[in-house]
Amino acid sequence: MGELLTLPLSKLSASDANMRKTARDSGLEELAASIAAHGLLQNLTVRPVLDGQGQETGRYEVVAGGRRLAALKLLAQRKRLPKAAPIPCALLGTANALEVSLAENSYVPPHPADQFEAFHRLHAAEGLPALEIAARFGVAERTVKQRLKLGAVSARLTSSSTAGWCAPASPGRSSAPSPAWACRRWRPAWPNG
Repeated sequence: MGELLTLPLSKLSASDANMRKTARDSGLEELAASIAAHGLLQNLTVRPVLDGQGQETGRYEVVAGGRRLAALKLLAQRKRLPKAAPIPCALLGTANALEVSLAENSYVPPHPADQFEAFHRLHAAEGLPALEIAARFGVAERTVKQRLKLGAVSARLTSSSTAGWCAPASPGRSSAPSPAWACRRWRPAWPNG
């Protein structure tokens, strides 16, 4: 990546080079809530917009971070962020824009067990109520309450769910976990309950 810049939000637009074409708006509310609560945690990757003669126009297109850009614009539209807010960006050098976009979008979402453990720690250690956790991460309060209930189960079941095992299908049964393939009813709701 090239140099780091701080650019006004109003000078940024989405690039056609961004590889994500399907479900671009998926999770946008959650992402906007997270940015509002925690700030932009990852720079946008940009390149200058050129005019017909190949001259820079003073505007930049976002080649990686299109959903973050959309979430920032949503916050500005709702007047929770100034339209010209300074946004941290990494200037794309000579790298292929589509390749950079694809590399950035090759990630694995968190396992539900990790999410409910984190929500439980925020609730127990930080004293945050479910409604506040929901607002900070853009999920329904019901989802947080479900995750908190799961976070309260025995450590043995929690650790086994991350290793391909899940809780017994019916209450009142042994606390011994069953292999994931044998579980028919225990399916954590993901991502929004």
